[in-house]
Amino acid sequence: APSSLADSPGPIPRRRIVSIYRELRKGREDNRDQLNAADFYYSEMEMRCQHDHSSVLGPEKGRPWAEHALLRGFWAISGYDVRPVRSLAALAVVVAGSAAVLAEWGYKQGTSFGHAVITALTAITALLTTLDWSLLTPVGQITEIFLKVAGPILLALTALGIRARARRQQTTPAKAP
Repeated sequence: APSSLADSPGPIPRRRIVSIYRELRKGREDNRDQLNAADFYYSEMEMRCQHDHSSVLGPEKGRPWAEHALLRGFWAISGYDVRPVRSLAALAVVVAGSAAVLAEWGYKQGTSFGHAVITALTAITALLTTLDWSLLTPVGQITEIFLKVAGPILLALTALGIRARARRQQTTPAKAP
């Protein structure tokens, strides 16, 4: 165990626990144990989101609300990039929700839900092209812009999560018989 645990009695400040998890993660990575390193990474990120309740030792400075919101969003969408199924599910929710918005309010002449799904998928994957905005309402135009931003981010998080999972499974040391 790291020696920093024995430095002071009583509650351990959150920032110290974060650094301990980071040290443990790096040690596992150095031993090419990516599976356990991922667990320590997840725990490190969880501790970064927690508030420091060790006021006996002096509370730490508050983090900006934006940092806390980003960390919580990163957890919700991709499980800190350790759970790729979450980002894939988030992508499906974004496509379905955007398709519902497009089908209901996005087209001047109206469209079917199936056509709206195809439109949403096109907006996500065709970054440099745009839909014919003469067919879209302002709500449809905003929805397309949202899809062009959110879609590639979710696709990238999914790809990175799958890559990290493959790396963890590939580099996990064999169990002793």
